[in-house]
Amino acid sequence: MHIDWFLKHKRDPDPRKVRIRSAELRNAGAWWARVQQMANPMQFMLVDAEVVDRNVIRLDTDNVLDIVLTPGAALVDPAKPVKVVWNGEARELAMKDGAMRLTSRAYQPAKLHKTPQLPGSMTPEFFVTPFAVVIGTSSKDPDMVELCRTKAQDFIDAWKEWQKVSPRVFLDTEITAADMARYSLMLIGGPEANKVTAKLAARLPLRLSPNSIRIDGKDFQVKDAAVQMLYPNPLNAARYVWVFAGTSANGMHHVDPNPERSDDFDYVIVDGRAPPYKQKATRLDMNVVSGHFDYNWRYSEVLSVPGNAPMRAKGRQFGRPDKNLKIDEKIIDSYLGRKLVATVNGSESGLVPESETTFYAPAFDARFFFVKDAAGKVTGFTGYSAGRIGDFEGKKLE
Repeated sequence: MHIDWFLKHKRDPDPRKVRIRSAELRNAGAWWARVQQMANPMQFMLVDAEVVDRNVIRLDTDNVLDIVLTPGAALVDPAKPVKVVWNGEARELAMKDGAMRLTSRAYQPAKLHKTPQLPGSMTPEFFVTPFAVVIGTSSKDPDMVELCRTKAQDFIDAWKEWQKVSPRVFLDTEITAADMARYSLMLIGGPEANKVTAKLAARLPLRLSPNSIRIDGKDFQVKDAAVQMLYPNPLNAARYVWVFAGTSANGMHHVDPNPERSDDFDYVIVDGRAPPYKQKATRLDMNVVSGHFDYNWRYSEVLSVPGNAPMRAKGRQFGRPDKNLKIDEKIIDSYLGRKLVATVNGSESGLVPESETTFYAPAFDARFFFVKDAAGKVTGFTGYSAGRIGDFEGKKLE
């Protein structure tokens, strides 16, 4: 009986009652109700709509600014006005082409605004559009050129492993104007490093300098930091640009265009912070800031989530490995126990110095922070690797 009722209910084209609970604007629709705009992308949209009488609809919502109702002729007479009681306020509307649109009196959309087709939030929204990777080759800093190449290759390899197909890839010097407008663009490198980013820079709300990152007029004082930002493509409002940039080559090292990592924000700034040893912290805690643009693609303080300042201050700092860094042999000797090598499940990785006290194991994406006692003697290390490994430690064996 229950199964028969369920199948009949699913075939019913006109249920009298509709409920929606969604965090994603693209998916905020069911039956004859479809949300067009939300107020806060960090909260769920809730809709409870019911045809309570012929041409009378009760509509209770939360976090909804704009909604379209399309009840069929079995529920309402489209030739007559329909009374909609929205959150206790009665409105009388005429059906037009089978639909009624209700907007909050507080809703003031600009010409450029978020839509169910282009709602923002980096992943997975970017990947549901046709996209291309654009690799910056134009920096005067050879380290930045190399980092743009390797970061792009990291994404390409991860995408091929995940999707079993290569993404579209262009160099910034080779992509055509038509392709720039045809696709959503993953721009690897800021204006100084990527010619396409430079061409679009005046129409993007992002500015970089050696000591700051500005997002739509809001300055964040950072050094050697990275930013990723999603925004409508100025050449095609149905596509995105997703910029990955650094304030320097050291900052670009922190860029992580990982296709499987979920970043449900429009922008994120990072500067290489790991949590204090054995203290629980989220990725948001350690970021400089994470945030959403408002529905008009503008910076909003309310939708900006700063990192945890005390946690960041106590956290471990890491940077770009420097294979050319020369460290005094006496310092190296102070670290050595039986040997200086990282071993995980039988696999070894050499350690590349980031500073005199911080070393990086590329094979495991792990960092080692050497620890000294009160007398200045090295006693071991604490370690950190994002993901399942997290914190670990080692004692020096004399």
